[in-house]
Amino acid sequence: MGGRNSIERVRRLVSVGRLPAWVLPALAAVTGAELAEEDVDVLTRQALMGHGDPRSTEIHTHLAMRKLAKTVERANPLRRICTPVTALARELQRD
Repeated sequence: MGGRNSIERVRRLVSVGRLPAWVLPALAAVTGAELAEEDVDVLTRQALMGHGDPRSTEIHTHLAMRKLAKTVERANPLRRICTPVTALARELQRD
């Protein structure tokens, strides 16, 4: 099942009431965010999502916060400071 066929199938299921109407916008938001987090450029995302205007695609970029959080964490100079509780805190993060 290809991408276009999948979209049409979901639209059909929404139109006959087998899926709630919020499913399509939710899938678009997740898809846009995932593409942004993978550093897919905005014009490619625009084409993949079928948007006519890059501003429509950029709306989903703000959802790509996981990558930003990881970048901030790596760049944080305080994470290099070791204290007696550092090992315990790292151990708790793994669980």
